[in-house]
Amino acid sequence: MYGGSSAKLGLPAGYISTDYAHVTVDIPVGTVLNDFTSGSYWYYPAEYTVSQSGVNMKTGDPDGDAYPTGYMTYYLDTHGELASDPPDGIADVWVVQYEAFDSTRTWQQDTVSDTLGNFHVEGYTESNYNQGDGPGSLSEVKDDVAPTGSGLSELGEATLLSVRVETGGWVASGDYVGNPLATY
Repeated sequence: MYGGSSAKLGLPAGYISTDYAHVTVDIPVGTVLNDFTSGSYWYYPAEYTVSQSGVNMKTGDPDGDAYPTGYMTYYLDTHGELASDPPDGIADVWVVQYEAFDSTRTWQQDTVSDTLGNFHVEGYTESNYNQGDGPGSLSEVKDDVAPTGSGLSELGEATLLSVRVETGGWVASGDYVGNPLATY
């Protein structure tokens, strides 16, 4: 912990694509995705050499230097598992910030709100913003159709279990070639 109310995330050199670090903020029971209004975090991108084509980067360069950043993820319970006995708290849909790379290496703040930031949805295939499809703003994702059988009309009505700031977990392979990633 830093400063009593912040945490530093980092990844080791030579990490593999499944490695990631995160800070989780638990959300009060009864909160839904529509209740989330904004969030922010600071980051200093890590220099990283990409060795896989087709990786989404803000630089637009599929091979070469990229600058991985932190990203925000919302963990949703769309089928009421929290109401089960005993509650299991399992997330079945993940709303993930889409861009995880930057083109400059400076300290900067990323602010997320209904209109700031692009997102994709993981966990079910009916979403208009499924991973691999075009990303949407958070307000568009909230309005997206909820999974079949959930009893919800849109994702914004789903229970918000937690919000995480994460780093890592990219499909790209490679090693850090400079200072490590720092996300606060």
